[in-house]
Amino acid sequence: MLGKNDDFYKALVAAFCLVSYADGQLHMDELTRFIRLQARDNPELKINEDKLTHDVIELGKTFTRDFTTARTKALKTIGKMKGDKNMTDKIIRVARIAVVSDNKIAPSEESIVDDIGAVLGVKFADDQS
Repeated sequence: MLGKNDDFYKALVAAFCLVSYADGQLHMDELTRFIRLQARDNPELKINEDKLTHDVIELGKTFTRDFTTARTKALKTIGKMKGDKNMTDKIIRVARIAVVSDNKIAPSEESIVDDIGAVLGVKFADDQS
């Protein structure tokens, strides 16, 4: 992966981890759905499921060590996709997977999805992707 696809991959992983770890932990059903979605919807990334799982877990460790710092870095990574509607839509979709996996939205998750929307220049609730 090079260039724009590498940035896109990192933004997807960052968005997924940011929302998933907002409630303090990664749920395996979230991860499973995320991996399936990426393999199906983003063939240009040539997803290796083992690498994706590893990357999510490794980035997740940074969230468990220092959520505030990891959040700032993740939002910066996600923000690089601002202006690209296709990639923005996919990032919002990834965030939705993490939010709805346990059939409820925690206040911490709601705040995070608002932050993701803000750095992408969209309102999460208004996006219909």
